[in-house]
Amino acid sequence: EEGSDVARRQVRYGNLFESVNIIVYARKALGFSSKKLSPNVTVYPTNSISRFLYFIGAVRLARSLVKPDLVSSQDPFESGIAAYLISRYWGVPLHLQVHTDFLSPYFVKGSTFNKIRVILARFLIKRASSVRVVTGRVKRSIVEDGLIGEEKVKVLPVFVDTGRIRNAPVKVDLHKKYPHLETIILMASRITEEKNIGLAIEAMREIVRKYPKVGLIIVGA
Repeated sequence: EEGSDVARRQVRYGNLFESVNIIVYARKALGFSSKKLSPNVTVYPTNSISRFLYFIGAVRLARSLVKPDLVSSQDPFESGIAAYLISRYWGVPLHLQVHTDFLSPYFVKGSTFNKIRVILARFLIKRASSVRVVTGRVKRSIVEDGLIGEEKVKVLPVFVDTGRIRNAPVKVDLHKKYPHLETIILMASRITEEKNIGLAIEAMREIVRKYPKVGLIIVGA
């Protein structure tokens, strides 16, 4: 969406390159068409009939564009397989981004698809020229597993504009909503085993014994 935070971020990325072509997995039913976010940043939807054909649409699109200097994927899973095939087609370096510790036992428990994703990630990371991870823990995880050399991995956390958050108007008063709580701990998280929310709940069991007016609020899906 033009003007969204995501779109503005892509435009800023575009300032680092002569041109950036972004291929987005999207179903044909959505009716998306290619659009320019800035003079040198263009977005192309795959317009696939099924999600299982996303990577085929991405490869077909990439072959119709100018030869890139680098192919980067937002993950080493479904997007990664398309990026790998595109990099092989053009004979250019493959860059992968890893935003989660897929080698964690909790990740595998998440779904059957996650088991397949782990297999894909193991295959792809070994063939990447460079990998960007968001935490030191994820770097240690893939390096110690022998998937890639440490020199090829860069730790670059997701940027958070803390100033903007601090200065944003408060729309929800949790103390008004939960007047019986003097202190509120807010946890924003996906509701999955990987996030180990159970540990937070167990910790709260000990906290409320000493401080009964402390509460934990979990926000997620």
